[in-house]
Parts: sequence; C-alpha cells; structure tokens
Amino acid sequence: MTNLFTKKTYFFLFMFFLINLLLIIFFPSESGDTNTIKIVAKNILYNYCISLSNPLNAECIPHWGSNQGPGYPFLVSISLYLFGENLNPVRFFQMTIHLGVLIYFIFKLQKLLNIKINNFFILIIIFSPLTFGWHRYVLTESISFSLTIFLLTNLLPIFFNKKVNFVLIGIIVSIGFFIRYDFIFYILPICLLLFITQNFKSFLISNLKISIISILIVSPYLY
Repeated sequence: MTNLFTKKTYFFLFMFFLINLLLIIFFPSESGDTNTIKIVAKNILYNYCISLSNPLNAECIPHWGSNQGPGYPFLVSISLYLFGENLNPVRFFQMTIHLGVLIYFIFKLQKLLNIKINNFFILIIIFSPLTFGWHRYVLTESISFSLTIFLLTNLLPIFFNKKVNFVLIGIIVSIGFFIRYDFIFYILPICLLLFITQNFKSFLISNLKISIISILIVSPYLY
C-alpha cells in the first residue's frame, strides 16, 4: 500500500480543519472552568505556583484544582506570556494536536489492517460527536480527548500480536494525569487488556514498565 489515505480521507481532514478553524475564529467560548484555569495559569506565570489565589496578591495558597492537573494551565500560561489575554492560540494548538492524532490513528490502523478503511468509519472518527467542536473551548477536554485517542492508537498493535511501546504508554498516561487527574483511571482498562492478551510473565513485565515510567514522571510533582 503506497498511499494509505484516499482523496475522501484528505477531504474529511481538510473539512475538520476548516470547520474548527471557523468555530474558533467566530464562535470562541469560555466558561467558569476557563476562568479557573486562567487564574491557575496566571499564578504559574507570575508567581511560579499552582494556586487558585488571586494572582495579583501572590498569596499562592497551594491547590490541587479538583480533577484538573497543572498541565493545561501551564499550556495556557505559555499562551498568556507569548500572546497576552487572547486565548485563540491555545484553541489553535489543541485543534492541531487533535488533527495530528486523528491522522496518526487512521495511518496506524490502516497499516495494521493492510486494507483501506471504509470512508464512513473514517467520517465517524473525524467528526465524532463526542470530540468534534470542543476545540473552540479553553477546557481540558480537548487535549484529554486527543491523548485518549493517542493512547488507544498505541495500544492497537497488541490486537495484532505486534510489539507495543509500553514506555510510551507510561508517558502518555503521565501526561494525561497532568492534564486531568482522572486520566489515571485508564490504567485499569489497560491492565485488563494486557491481562487478556498476554501471558502472565509478559503481563507483569508490561505493567512494570508502565508503572516505573509513570512513577518517575509523576512522583516529583506529588512530592
């Protein structure tokens, strides 16, 4: 298969980009959660702390932030530093990340199957009502959806008896944890999947790799 993508796939991807671009430009949206994220981001930027305290008084009372990790506010803080109060760069970034993840997913799946995937299936994946349109919001959901698809994509080879990069799986889970604390619960279905598809020795080794990488990345923040 010299060309894994059909013309319709390229068209769907282009329409995904164009529609989301128009939504971001003409219909950007913020919510109460966005305001909370901005407070944490400004504390990271100006006071070098993770806090919901007023950034202007530098009180910096430590705060875990419900199920929201510091990763997304850190991304917003970079945008605030580079572009000021306009948060569209964050929206463009998360849209681009999601588009890249979709391309990677389609490429990986077609390469594993070694056949052209049905256009209707590709249409549903790209314009899924669960994920489409979130990029106009400044919320953790957009990046979290992208990381979830990226995680599932890198687990696909296990269904084809091919090697899985468990170090990368550990890194993805850790990054997801910094975006949303509840992302860590993906460990449970991952362990179940490994238990079903691998022998006991491989199951232990795979989980050990994921655990070590995750602990090494997350533990400095927890400390």
